[in-house]
Amino acid sequence: CVVIRISKWTGYIRDKKIEKKFNITIRYITEETQLGTGGALLNFCNIYSYEEFILINGDTWLTEFFVEFLECNRTSIGLIESNESSRYGSVQIGPNGRVSRFLEKGNKSTGLINAGVTFFLADDLTQFGSQIESLEKQIYPSLVKNYSLFGTKLFGEFIDIGIPVDYEFFIQNYSVG
Repeated sequence: CVVIRISKWTGYIRDKKIEKKFNITIRYITEETQLGTGGALLNFCNIYSYEEFILINGDTWLTEFFVEFLECNRTSIGLIESNESSRYGSVQIGPNGRVSRFLEKGNKSTGLINAGVTFFLADDLTQFGSQIESLEKQIYPSLVKNYSLFGTKLFGEFIDIGIPVDYEFFIQNYSVG
């Protein structure tokens, strides 16, 4: 099952051809008001009662990441090695695989970056109230503080298609039709 978050203002057309082509079910959650990334995640948890699920950012293109999450049994953020950590910020993990901290953009080095995909255990999200707005600024830091966010190294290609130049690269180099 794929769940897509949309707002009532997007005018998004729900196209059944995608469901038929890939033999999947797409469910849509329409937000009456903008909830932010964190609010949308908690809204999803209130509507659906999955014990575990994978959250994928809509502006991320990744290849071959599901394999690494197949054996996952704890809330874990997907990380990919990048020589552009100054562009994205980086994530530090300890020897036990726990995320120890997030470093802001600007540090010029190679490092692990958030690949825009997270495996969640729903129980790890029960601590958050309805006032949460940001996954990145509220949920992830709280999970780090509680020692309940781990990092999973992913392999494959990562493209941030939310940036116009990278989106153009993606369109020119990948067939999505």
